[in-house]
Amino acid sequence: MDRSKNITLAIVATIFMFATAAFGADNNAANTLQEELNDSVVPAQTIDEGEVFIQTEQMPRYPGGDDALLKLINDNLRLPKCVKSGEVSGTCVIEFVVLPSGDCSEFKVVRSLNTECDAEAIRVLKKMPKWKPGLQYKTETKKMEPINVKYTVPIKFAKEK
Repeated sequence: MDRSKNITLAIVATIFMFATAAFGADNNAANTLQEELNDSVVPAQTIDEGEVFIQTEQMPRYPGGDDALLKLINDNLRLPKCVKSGEVSGTCVIEFVVLPSGDCSEFKVVRSLNTECDAEAIRVLKKMPKWKPGLQYKTETKKMEPINVKYTVPIKFAKEK
C-alpha cells in the first residue's frame, strides 16, 4: 500500500473515531479500524544505494545555478554542419544521473534530434563539473543524505543568425 493511501486511511480512521466518540457509538468499531490501519502501515522506504530517484526532497543543483549551466552549454556547444546549413533545427533532450558524489553519469538521449546533435549535446554535458547532489531523508540515520537522482536537460540547436 502506498504512502498516500496510508495517510488517507489514517485521516478516515481519526474522523471515524471522533465521530463515534461524539455520538456515543460503540468504540470497538473505532478500535478495530485503528488496529487495521496500524497493521497496514508500511514503514518509510529504505533507500537502496543503487536506486535512482526522479523527484527528491532536495533536487540536485548545478554549481552557480541554471544560468551557469546555460552558460556552460552556450560556451561549449559546437553546431554540427547540418544545423549550420539550416537542414536541422530543434531540441534534443538528454537525461543523466547525478550521483551522491556530485558526478554525472549514465547520459542518455531521451528525445533525439539527429545523431550529430545528440552526440554534441552529450559531449558538452560531460564537461560539467560536480553538482551539489540531491538529498533525501533516510529514516535509518534520521538525516538528509545524498542519493542518485535522474536529471533531464533540453538543448536547443538552431542556425546562427
